[in-house]
Amino acid sequence: MDKPIAKGEKTRLRFLKREDVDAMLRWDRHDDPLLATYNMPKLGPRQREDWYRARTRRADFRIFVILDRASNVVGRLSIREIDNRKRRARLGIALDPALVGQGLGTDAVTAFLTFYFEQLRFEELVLDVAAHNVRARRCYEKCGFHYSRERWQKDTALGGRLGLAIFTDERFRGVRKFFRQTGSGLEVLHCDMHITREQHLRARESARRPVGRGGGLSI
Repeated sequence: MDKPIAKGEKTRLRFLKREDVDAMLRWDRHDDPLLATYNMPKLGPRQREDWYRARTRRADFRIFVILDRASNVVGRLSIREIDNRKRRARLGIALDPALVGQGLGTDAVTAFLTFYFEQLRFEELVLDVAAHNVRARRCYEKCGFHYSRERWQKDTALGGRLGLAIFTDERFRGVRKFFRQTGSGLEVLHCDMHITREQHLRARESARRPVGRGGGLSI
C-alpha cells in the first residue's frame, strides 16, 4: 500500500489509506463557490471511516492519493466506471486548494497516464469537466486530453447555493456564458474529454524524440 504506483517530477501516487482521509480534512477550502464541490465534506470520526470504505470496496472504483516530494498528501485522484471489457474508465482529481496553480495536478495526471496505459494496459481514459473551470481544462489539455463534445447538464449543487446570482453578481460575469436558466432549473455547460492509449504513446514518443537538424521540435 505504501509503494507508489506512479512517480512524476513533483509528485507520486499511491493507494488511499485510512489516515489519508484525516489529512485531506485538514486542507484549505475553496472560497470560490463555483469550486465548492471540490471541497472535502465535513466528516465526523464514524463518517470518515464510512467515506474511506465507500471508496475502497467497490469493484468499479479506484482511488489514489497524490503526495508531494515531502510525502504530504496534496491531492486525490480516482478512476470510476471502470469497464474491464472495454478497458476504459473515468478520471477524477482534486487538490488541496492552497496548492492549486503549482503544476501538481498536471504532474500527477501525466504520471498516472503512464501507469494507466503502460502498466494496466487500459485503452481509453475519459473525463468530464465544467466549462467554467478553465484551470482544470488547461491541465487536461497539457496532459494530452482531447475534447469529445460539449453538453448542458442540470445543476445539482450550485443553484441551491447561488440561485440567480450567477447572472447578476459581477464576480461571475466572465463565466456566465457557461450557465443557462431553463424551465427545469439551472444548467451548466460541461466538456467531455478523452485520451486513448495510442494517443498517449504517440505523445510520449514525440516527447522523447531529439530535435533534428532540420529544426523540428518535439512536443
